Amino acid sequence: MSRLLSVLFDYETVSSNNIKEIWVSELSRCLRYSFLARRTPVRFNAETLMKMHIGAGLHMRLQKILAKHGFEAEKRVERKTALGFKIVGRIDVYDPSEEAVYELKYTHHLGAIDKVKLSNYLRQLHYYMEMTEAKLGYLIIVHADGQVTEYRRTQRYTDLEARANAFGISVEENILPPRKPKPDSECAECPFFSFCWGGKK
Repeated sequence: MSRLLSVLFDYETVSSNNIKEIWVSELSRCLRYSFLARRTPVRFNAETLMKMHIGAGLHMRLQKILAKHGFEAEKRVERKTALGFKIVGRIDVYDPSEEAVYELKYTHHLGAIDKVKLSNYLRQLHYYMEMTEAKLGYLIIVHADGQVTEYRRTQRYTDLEARANAFGISVEENILPPRKPKPDSECAECPFFSFCWGGKK
């Protein structure tokens, strides 16, 4: 294997270890995964890593184009909960002229996106909408074959505060959040599958 590929494949994600700071992305997915990822660097196989690199590259390309038209890229947002936990995040794209939040996602899957993944994506969008009091929100999913799916949402209030406090307490007191009642498609792609469910996927 060339040195270039060795560098690209030798990649791991490390989550924040700041007890009082919680990322929106952590709250948008399985809380058990987010808890474990704070304690163990997550490594992915080569195929998954390349898909992640493609998605990140697409994000940067689209954000650069949109910035020329008045959109704000990687807009940082913060909010404190009643229990003192700070929720932080970076919105992919924000349109100040319409007070609209845009979340950009890339998927290698063709056709309809998995329901669990779609639910997580929409949760993230709704959280950002609540944090910015945005009137509109759009989830833009770009498929590997070039197809684009758009979901439009209006302002709503969510379980952001409750979920952030619950996760914050878990992290602060080192209490592992419970696993799901049964494994789903999110579990099937999770690097902690064996820890939660035992055996192989």
